[in-house]
Amino acid sequence: MLSRAGKEILIKAVARSTPTYTMSVFQLPLKLYDELDAMCAKFWWVKWEKLTISKKDGGMSYRDLRAFNLAMLAKQGWRLLYDNNSLVYQCIKARYFPRTHLFDAKESLNCSIVWKSIVAALPILKLGCCWRVENGFSIRVLGDKWIPNYPTNAPLHLVKDEVQEVTVAELIDQDLHAMRFEFIMDMFEKEDVEAICRIQLSQRYVENTIIWLHHKKGEVLKGGNIAESSRTYAWRRVWTALWKFQIPNKIKLNLSKRRIIEDAMCPICLADMIHLMEYLLDRVESQDMEIMLVQAWLIWNQRNRVVHGGKFHDSGWLNNCARELLEEYWTAQEQMGTELMMQPNQDTWQLPPQSVFKLNFDAIVFSGLNRSGYGAVIRNEKGEVMAAKGPKVFCSEEAELLVCRKAIEFAADAGFSKLIIERDNNSAMKAISTLKDDHSMLGNVIEDIQHLLRY
Repeated sequence: MLSRAGKEILIKAVARSTPTYTMSVFQLPLKLYDELDAMCAKFWWVKWEKLTISKKDGGMSYRDLRAFNLAMLAKQGWRLLYDNNSLVYQCIKARYFPRTHLFDAKESLNCSIVWKSIVAALPILKLGCCWRVENGFSIRVLGDKWIPNYPTNAPLHLVKDEVQEVTVAELIDQDLHAMRFEFIMDMFEKEDVEAICRIQLSQRYVENTIIWLHHKKGEVLKGGNIAESSRTYAWRRVWTALWKFQIPNKIKLNLSKRRIIEDAMCPICLADMIHLMEYLLDRVESQDMEIMLVQAWLIWNQRNRVVHGGKFHDSGWLNNCARELLEEYWTAQEQMGTELMMQPNQDTWQLPPQSVFKLNFDAIVFSGLNRSGYGAVIRNEKGEVMAAKGPKVFCSEEAELLVCRKAIEFAADAGFSKLIIERDNNSAMKAISTLKDDHSMLGNVIEDIQHLLRY
């Protein structure tokens, strides 16, 4: 009695969510995965492997239970990495890896099923984790992953024999908190040298941190995505665009259901529909594409209606119906967003209170030149410029936070203590103002900024 959309919600909300607690502690047997998948596939009447494909690739994004189970267990391992003061960690470490790191731990004789389950997920953690270099003392140059935004996150080229047992700490000037460029040049190839010298170090003496590479905040949230099946670029582009179109969700769901076939080739005209859609995306306006997709959905519905004895409508009726349906949908969406659109704009610059100064800063990245620049200006309560600074810096993705650190250092050197800091990048300001520990690759820069603001 349920529609396809109703079945989707029921499966995701009940069938795939019920064993979540158990899977966060234990690794389920393979046979149980198969039985649960068979129950859901029987309810949907489709081969289950097709439904677990990501929506970006044309599937329905149902959870692959085995990948989800390993992801949940990997998150338990992540907690052991970071919550070293917990009673659970101290008991597990004393029992299973008293003299080694968690990543070097293995199963032991007569170990518990919980520990076996965590060990089964350790390869996922090892694959997705990387060291964030602080002082470098516990990081091996060879054997550890410590170079961000770099293939394998480790030196690519063979290094000299004397580097075999070297730690990353020997590559860092601990007094200046900077890389020893000449020493690194002698030890590594040019490509590796450039990647190593791009690492942003903290300006304080802090311990090294393990971060998660596959999330912006550096935390394990979706470990199962590592095992997500890959598709061609064309598939990803078409299905990503499809889910962003402003058309009713039931039409997106129906078009996605049509994806559940082995071949995207039309058996009549021998045209590849995916490449046709990609061709249209480059040449047709977004609204025209939305009308075309609604028309395709109406044609499909008419085909089903005629097959089952219904009335045939001419093409003019289909075109008018498609436009009316879309206009009704757009109107409803506009009404829902009216309240947000009518909120006053808070982006205008305002004077600071009396005897308080305001620091503004910004950064720009020139991707073609692999360079960036920044500027900082301090104004008083009358809007008069008290100090300004704007040299060029060599960085890319780090520019937004690096400019903040440089700007605050500049304000402190200029002798300003009472400051209102203003920036047009909300994500940067949110990261700086949060009280939680930041485990991202630039978390050390964020902590430097917070330290400067406190003192």
